[in-house]
Amino acid sequence: MLRLEIAPGMRALGFKGSGGRYVLPDDQRWQVVAFQRNRYSRADYLTFTVNLTVADRAAWAQTRSDQMWLPEAPSGNTTYPVDKTIVIRLGNLMPPGGEDRWWEVIPSRTTAQVSSEILRAIETRGIPWLQTGLGAEDLLGNIPPSDIWRP
Repeated sequence: MLRLEIAPGMRALGFKGSGGRYVLPDDQRWQVVAFQRNRYSRADYLTFTVNLTVADRAAWAQTRSDQMWLPEAPSGNTTYPVDKTIVIRLGNLMPPGGEDRWWEVIPSRTTAQVSSEILRAIETRGIPWLQTGLGAEDLLGNIPPSDIWRP
């Protein structure tokens, strides 16, 4: 599903990447979309979520110069103690209640249905959130503080 359906859709939206990690090019911010598989998924039942990371590149580089253990860029599925970095789940940006969301791939539902739903959510909710930038109060909307990680 990722290779055949999600990846082409992500590239059509302007992302670069493959597998479970995609980056929307931007000179000022890392804008990462990452797919996180549930560790209890099986061959016949897969659940996963989509994480969004926005991180100021200058703040990332500065912190990395002092903390060499940090990767060159955020992975998308990990939170980091870096100023001006926010990690959130795509489901938190979706109606009706902005709750954590795990998608299911099961035999009774085609992967095309799941892929279409995710790509539409990334286009209509994820990209606008990533491109809003850091620091704006409305960046987080009605998302409960417990669903957001920031240093």
